[in-house]
Amino acid sequence: MSTLANLRTLCAGASVVALCAALEACSGGGGGGGSVTMPPPPPPPQEDFFGTAFGVDFRAPPNSNPVVPSPGDIIPVSLTTEPQPIVFPTSG
Repeated sequence: MSTLANLRTLCAGASVVALCAALEACSGGGGGGGSVTMPPPPPPPQEDFFGTAFGVDFRAPPNSNPVVPSPGDIIPVSLTTEPQPIVFPTSG
C-alpha cells in the first residue's frame, strides 16, 4: 500500500470516529432517544384584543390608505355612568 492510500484510510477512519462522537453527544446518552418539549407558543400581540381587526390595522405600514373603523373596533366608553365598586376577595 502506498503512503497516499494509508493517509486516505486514516482520514476516513478519523471522519467516522468524529461522526460517531458527534452523534453520541447529540443523543443525550439515552438509548431510547430524549423527550423533546416544545416551548409554548408566544401570546398574541396586545393590540389583537382591542376589537375586530384592530391588530391588523395597527400593524399596517405608515403610508397605507386609512382604514374605516368597523363597529367592533370602537368600544363605547361613558364617563357619566356610575363606576363599579372594586371588590376584594375575602379570606375565609
